[in-house]
Amino acid sequence: MIKKNIQHRHFCFHKSKQVAHQKGAAMIIVVLFFIILSATLLIGVSSPISNQIKETNEFLISKSAYNIADSQAENSMYRFNKGKVDAPTDISLLGATATAVLTTVGSDKSVLVEGSKSIFNRYVKAIFGTAEGVSFNYGLQVGNGGLVMNGSSYINGNVYANGDISGKGGSGWYTTYITGSAIAATLSNPVASVSISSSTMSTIITPFGQSNTNQDIAQSFVAATSTAISQINFYIKKNGNPANATVKIVDDSSGVPGSIVVTSGTLSASTVTTSFAYIPVVMSTAIPLSSGTTYWIVVDNGSNDATNYYSLAAYDNLYSAGTTKQGRIGSS
Repeated sequence: MIKKNIQHRHFCFHKSKQVAHQKGAAMIIVVLFFIILSATLLIGVSSPISNQIKETNEFLISKSAYNIADSQAENSMYRFNKGKVDAPTDISLLGATATAVLTTVGSDKSVLVEGSKSIFNRYVKAIFGTAEGVSFNYGLQVGNGGLVMNGSSYINGNVYANGDISGKGGSGWYTTYITGSAIAATLSNPVASVSISSSTMSTIITPFGQSNTNQDIAQSFVAATSTAISQINFYIKKNGNPANATVKIVDDSSGVPGSIVVTSGTLSASTVTTSFAYIPVVMSTAIPLSSGTTYWIVVDNGSNDATNYYSLAAYDNLYSAGTTKQGRIGSS
């Protein structure tokens, strides 16, 4: 009986050890399966995320190329609108480069801009032409009568007036105000210092801005008073699409325009039509002149063009105190 019991115990111990080995192997298989499954899921999830990050980065690079191309086109438009001819053909910013090709198509300007960054190229094409009308960035523009505001009136924007701007303030809601800038360009009740005009249309047409010999035009005058000159009116028209011109009042230097600029303004090409009309040019600063002193009104073109130029209506011997000259300012 004793021997039988010992053998039975030995058999039971051996069986228990074998079962433990089987459980350990099963656990390893489960762990390996879990690792393989996790790796598969990780690869499956990370691959689309990686592709999305790559596509987003490429989109941002491509957008940068487009933005700099669009900026160069806007830069060209701004310079053409301001009458400038020195628009740069290449600009660079934050690793992106824009190259512009400028061509003339009839009376218009064509700009083809290539924006490049890394391996991406984006293109922007713009055509600029001058149409009838005025470039206007004000909420309200007022003529010589000026602007008077009463009650609780207000203007949401900028105001430009050739006359006075006045308003009656108050407390609470009874207040007049302008949210933007307010510019009164001229003096109150301006009077003509020098008038060279006639009730009949002149038959003498004086073009200028076509070549070096008539690029600029100047008219001398003698100041009748010491009142500041705030505005000059020209009876003028345009041919084609000339650029803006600078209007100056300069001193007299032995019978020709001098180099001392008293004040100046801009003749905006967009305000001039193809028919004769009086076009006002407002001076940037109203500076008093010396009564009895000779000055020159100069219309200074930045360049000349045989097809895009201005024409003034002239009156022969109508103003005996001054003369007219043409040429290039600063040249003999």
